[in-house]
Amino acid sequence: MGEVDIARLHPIYRECIRLTKENNWPFVFKEDSGDYETMIEFVINPVGVRPIHPPMSTDWDAMKRIESIPICPDIMDYRKKIVLEFEEESTAGKSSGKLGKKGHWAESKRDSRRDNLYKQTKFRFCKIWESELKGPWKLKLFHFLADCYCNRDTTDYTDIYLTENDLKKLLKLKDQQRDEFLRALIECFETVFRFPKPMVAAVNGAAIAGGCALALACDLRLLARGVKIGMPEQRLGVPLPTVAVEIMRFSLGNRGTQDVVFAGKTFVNEDAISAGLVDRLCTPAQLSEESMKAVRSLAGLPESVFRITKRQLRAPVMDRLAVQSPQFDPEVMKVWSHPETDAMIQQYIEGRL
Repeated sequence: MGEVDIARLHPIYRECIRLTKENNWPFVFKEDSGDYETMIEFVINPVGVRPIHPPMSTDWDAMKRIESIPICPDIMDYRKKIVLEFEEESTAGKSSGKLGKKGHWAESKRDSRRDNLYKQTKFRFCKIWESELKGPWKLKLFHFLADCYCNRDTTDYTDIYLTENDLKKLLKLKDQQRDEFLRALIECFETVFRFPKPMVAAVNGAAIAGGCALALACDLRLLARGVKIGMPEQRLGVPLPTVAVEIMRFSLGNRGTQDVVFAGKTFVNEDAISAGLVDRLCTPAQLSEESMKAVRSLAGLPESVFRITKRQLRAPVMDRLAVQSPQFDPEVMKVWSHPETDAMIQQYIEGRL
């Protein structure tokens, strides 16, 4: 984005901030000033399209190799999935169709593909046209943001964890839906595990099965006292996806992984520490503050050194996954879809919930 574009965009950004404060809306907007602050990496996979922010990389060639499309919205609140784009009236002479430096497609191809990506991933987006800056664009912006607020998703995605209750939903999925769910879950574990920046799990609710694997994929894990964490899949009668096994092996070692998996139980407090599932215990009231301290400590390390070292430490795991996932995961999915598995999950729910 050039200096002229930024100059035109900034009043729109300032108006977003003003309206948010004036109406006490829970939005936190970022503005694209040319330094990738708003970049979203749209990862294309068999399950669909998945947005990631911040992106795992800003290397355009690397993104294209893994079928990722980088887009830098002009203004966005990623957490609330809101995007605003400033649009020029004419795109003449900008139709090469090549990927630009910032991750914007050349104008003639960029707009339709960009808008389609927003729709596929359920972003709310609004376009402010250049000519509208001379008219009632502020009223248009107000109506858009008011609609986003009135029809917002009130789920706080920063506090999601997987519990036994999700097993009830799993039983309702058909075979194809269950396969898609497991593939998405596998991809989620791998994405968190190889994320290049510091990741700290603040476990304030039951982290069982998938929730446990997600926590283990992080760099540090803090557990609130009294909260359960564990891997009961053996009692459910289902095997773990390969990525979950490898994440556990990375964090617990071979013997520790075997002990936790074959125990098929949940752990709390000091037992969770002894099993290696978490690094620290906190009171529920202290969890948020202590987790932020842990994040700041890791973030205080030189960024490039942390990123390279983290990649080096995880490289053997990624190498094993490349070989073992195609070997074991098809068999895992067959077991998950077997009628006997449903019966065992139902028994587990009736006996434990």
